[in-house]
Amino acid sequence: MNKGRFVFLLYFCFYAYAQDSENIGKKFFDPEYKLRRSKLIQLMDSNSAAILRTAEPKLRSNDVYYPFKQECNFFYLSGIDEPDYFLVISSKKVEFNNRNFFSLLFAPMRGKDTMYISGEEVVLNKSKFYEVFGDLLKNSKTIYISAPEYKTINDWLNNKIYISEKVAKNTLREKFPELQVKNITTLTSPLREIKSEKEIAYIQEAINITGDGLIRAIQKCRPDMYEYEIQAEIEYEFKRQGATGTGFPSIIASGENSLILHYDRNNRRMQRGDVLLMDVGAEYNWYSADITRTIPVSGKFTEAQKRIYSVVLKAQKETINIIKPGVTMSELNKKASSIIEEAGYGNFIKHSVSHSIGLDVHDAWSSDTLKAGMIITIEPGIYIPKDAEDLPPEYRGFGIRIEDDVLVTEDGHKVLSEKIPKEISEIENLMRKN
Repeated sequence: MNKGRFVFLLYFCFYAYAQDSENIGKKFFDPEYKLRRSKLIQLMDSNSAAILRTAEPKLRSNDVYYPFKQECNFFYLSGIDEPDYFLVISSKKVEFNNRNFFSLLFAPMRGKDTMYISGEEVVLNKSKFYEVFGDLLKNSKTIYISAPEYKTINDWLNNKIYISEKVAKNTLREKFPELQVKNITTLTSPLREIKSEKEIAYIQEAINITGDGLIRAIQKCRPDMYEYEIQAEIEYEFKRQGATGTGFPSIIASGENSLILHYDRNNRRMQRGDVLLMDVGAEYNWYSADITRTIPVSGKFTEAQKRIYSVVLKAQKETINIIKPGVTMSELNKKASSIIEEAGYGNFIKHSVSHSIGLDVHDAWSSDTLKAGMIITIEPGIYIPKDAEDLPPEYRGFGIRIEDDVLVTEDGHKVLSEKIPKEISEIENLMRKN
């Protein structure tokens, strides 16, 4: 690609964003996002403002960029999935052109200053942002900011590391000594951890797509395939069904690679007798699933693999059974760990049993206590290294994890991924059909 064409494409991309922004009011004023902004204001200090900026396109190398991924708090509050916007949400009305507003979206649009108005919310030309922002800094007691994307700056020439959020806050405090600067996650996490009906539907669709990808992989798996071939089968199904992408790099770990929690090289040739651990998640409308299934590459578990698998499955099922509002994450961990410990494999636990999912695969979380509307994973695992000499050789050198996504309901729970096979007989029968 020559430089002239690259410059043209940059202009074209900006023009496309600007043109699309003419309909941006439809997204921004959607009742779902208006309600979220209203809830945020209720949590804010008096005389305060929240200031958010979209993510920036991330450079991959030279003049090639990664696919754009929006800053999650910005998307959550606005529905905007494009770069180059600012969002201001104020606990007291902000005056602009003799009108008062609580929420102001600054968009990369050409033309007049005020583009769209809906009640006490407005979409303005981005060129007006710093004018409004400057007044807020002078007249607010507290501002909430989304932390800079690059949390640290490595000045390797002088062997120094700068924490960018700390530097930004200190600079503001020098200019405005009375101003309190807080991270907006203290406000957004309590909101994001409880999913709306629309969010639950998006996550359910992501789970359904993920399940179809896993079933395809289970049916295709056989000895002498490479891990990346299995990854291709799964991600083909994601793309075929309209997923936004993957919620995280796919983990396709066979043999001893299954002992590595976040393995993602996916380049080993699988052998008969291996287990294959697949930890994957489709992303749908920016919401991510997170499912793990472990299968026998040869189509049938060995007796040792079956024994470990059964312990993990029991730990998972019994932990899921206690999920309901009021139960703590600590209690979930204790339940899963106790079952694995009773079976004699407590020394081979590497991680906790749960986390929240949503716009981030490890999503915003503010409380240890479960509440209705939360969606969490339950993912116990046993990982036995090859040098575990207190166990027979056939029990060493592999890991097994089983992970499902669970909605906390008013009276208990619902396993959103229950249709994805995980019983030993289900997996072996599915592989036998290949």
